[in-house]
Amino acid sequence: PFLPSGNQLVTNIPNTNGGTGKLFVFTPTFKRAAYLEGQLLDGCTNQPVAGATVQISGNGTPSTAITDNSGSIKTGIAASGTFLVTISKAGYITQTKNLNFTPGEVTDLNISLERNSAFNVTGKLVNKNTGLSLANTAFSLKSDVQTYQLQTNASGQFNLTCMFGGNYRVGTWGYLVENAVINSDGNLTISLQPGYYDDYELDLGWTTAATASAGLWELGEPVGTTLSGNPSNPDLDVPTDNGDQCYVTGNNGGSVGNDDVDNGSVTLNSPVMKLAASNDPVLTFNYWFVNGGGGGNPNDHFEVKVSNGTQTATILNETASASQWRFSGEIHLKDHIALTDNMRVQFITADDAPGHIV
Repeated sequence: PFLPSGNQLVTNIPNTNGGTGKLFVFTPTFKRAAYLEGQLLDGCTNQPVAGATVQISGNGTPSTAITDNSGSIKTGIAASGTFLVTISKAGYITQTKNLNFTPGEVTDLNISLERNSAFNVTGKLVNKNTGLSLANTAFSLKSDVQTYQLQTNASGQFNLTCMFGGNYRVGTWGYLVENAVINSDGNLTISLQPGYYDDYELDLGWTTAATASAGLWELGEPVGTTLSGNPSNPDLDVPTDNGDQCYVTGNNGGSVGNDDVDNGSVTLNSPVMKLAASNDPVLTFNYWFVNGGGGGNPNDHFEVKVSNGTQTATILNETASASQWRFSGEIHLKDHIALTDNMRVQFITADDAPGHIV
């Protein structure tokens, strides 16, 4: 125990073979830490900068902390003296400061981070086929540094101030993803080709549902697992699309049984597709399905369905397990179901009879 005086009592109890017990009284000498606190703001917007790295280095006592959503930092070190503090985040100019640290005292770090580049852009989305503006359309702009979720106005326009420069992917559901380069102030027109495509580098509005207790659909870079020495969860997204993201049924990694589909089904739903005026729409996709382990023959399945708002058709029912990405081939939707402006695709798998890995 700690006594009110600050002293500590420690006993050494004799063992069963005898021996002399002892009582120790320790008087500790506590050394206060030196603290670093403050807030980081964006030099262009004056808004907090979250996720910036603040590193204290020197004299063999490194310390690293990350700013929170308010741009605040609270950290410190046990040593005293002058140390190098480095503040960095992708898209910003790295800053270094030599700061003096005193035990028991707080050193303030309130600074503005300047962007590597920042532009004021007036943009417009248009249909590449018709040249018409895409009015009141929600869309995504994503670079290695920043993602913007925006919506055009009634004229198909949008405005961004203090926009990070760089190469962006631009996408909205119902159009193919395009590239845009932001390297100057002024006007920007982005033409989008009509069509339905998604490789999940942007969030275009898919939804999920589940009755299962584990293995729920989630979007991310897949974390590989193995079953009997073979891949079960893939460790990489399919190599033929952009980015490294895909939808996975459970993505916690570790043991193969930690986050596979259990005790029910999981469903991934596409946003609505307007196909009533389409002549011969063709659906393609890549999928990975592994079913094994447990006792007896694996007995679960993966299926793909298409609905038109009133009817549903199954276009794939996969029961064969394979540790690889597979291509669906071209599926002509008109051969399976009447085309409407309320079409959706569903990807469904289930732990039909518990006891196997899905």
